[in-house]
Amino acid sequence: MEIGDPEPKDATWRTGSIYPFQASIRANTKPPGEWNEYEITCIDQDYSVRINGESILTWTDPKSRTRAGYIGLQNYNDGKTVRHRNLRIKELPPPK
Repeated sequence: MEIGDPEPKDATWRTGSIYPFQASIRANTKPPGEWNEYEITCIDQDYSVRINGESILTWTDPKSRTRAGYIGLQNYNDGKTVRHRNLRIKELPPPK
């Protein structure tokens, strides 16, 4: 999930987007310096993103990419600061 600019030139770079595949409908972020809360749910190829309690993206990956791999936190060497706290990962039951 993209974290950064709420109004970038390329919509897939907007906060809350599944970069570079699907743009969020809006960022729904608080002003710089305030904490935001986000939730990413991935069930099979279905993804949803909520920021500060609002659903801003639902997307199904049409290419059915692998679900195996790592969870990474965003980090750029661009002088901007992104911090995370209270990170929780919850395994969901398999779909029926």
